[in-house]
Amino acid sequence: MELRHLRYFISVAEELNFGRAALRLHIEQSPLSRAIKDLENDLGVQLFERSTRTVNLTTAGEVLLKEARSMINGAQHAREKVHAAAHSDKNPALRVAMTDGLAQQRLMQLLCQCRVCTPPLAVSLQKTTNEQLQESLLNQEADLGLSLCRDMEGEICSLPVWRDKVSLALPADHALCRQESISLEQAAAHHLIGYDEKLCPEGYRAIEFILDSQALSIQMEISASGQEEMLLKVGAGYGLGFVLSSHPEQFLSHRVVTRPVDGCEHNVITYALFLKTGAPESAMQLVKQARRIGLLD
Repeated sequence: MELRHLRYFISVAEELNFGRAALRLHIEQSPLSRAIKDLENDLGVQLFERSTRTVNLTTAGEVLLKEARSMINGAQHAREKVHAAAHSDKNPALRVAMTDGLAQQRLMQLLCQCRVCTPPLAVSLQKTTNEQLQESLLNQEADLGLSLCRDMEGEICSLPVWRDKVSLALPADHALCRQESISLEQAAAHHLIGYDEKLCPEGYRAIEFILDSQALSIQMEISASGQEEMLLKVGAGYGLGFVLSSHPEQFLSHRVVTRPVDGCEHNVITYALFLKTGAPESAMQLVKQARRIGLLD
């Protein structure tokens, strides 16, 4: 029983007419009739009841139609998986390790560019801590890193890929939401949610740098292990937090809104990190795409 015979059978079964089925298959009617006869002989059953005017499926034919469609779909699925595996062997996905707090809008733009470039650039993302990112690069378990922190071992170099302003995340019912922008001095009058220095050092340092640049001594009263926990606490009304301005509003809970920080010109920089000994060509292609998004190229 050949797949070709099954395709012929499906066409006749769906058309219930040998002439129309032959036209659909772009073959003559006589080889189609022979193929169906060969299939019936192979199975030892009659698949169609034929008359001078009509063609109808037998009970056995109805069963085969269901099975044949499944077999053809299975064969196509197997072919696609084999081709995908062969393509993957030639062009393995670029392994990118990223830390918490990166600008989601920028990442979406970057992945979109990777998908539509020629040839498409397959990317495998892995969320990690800054320490684990460094180990992954040194152990060659990652091809590239994306982080808010550039302080790495001597074997790792960095390039800035985009810059972001900082916004305040507030509970949707907070009194400050009525303002178009909020100063750090105003924010400091309320509970502020920062990042744990050990669990999210890149976020901790970014906020610390912002406050130092504004010459403000502000105590972060509540700690979070990362951006997700910070936003949860903001939505629950524990206090105010800091996010990157390019973080899309639609990704936030309806309980959280953002406002620009008035008078704060400091930029938070996201860096691409890679080994000085060399990164794959695809990794540098991704860095180039990221710098274009950040208008740094």
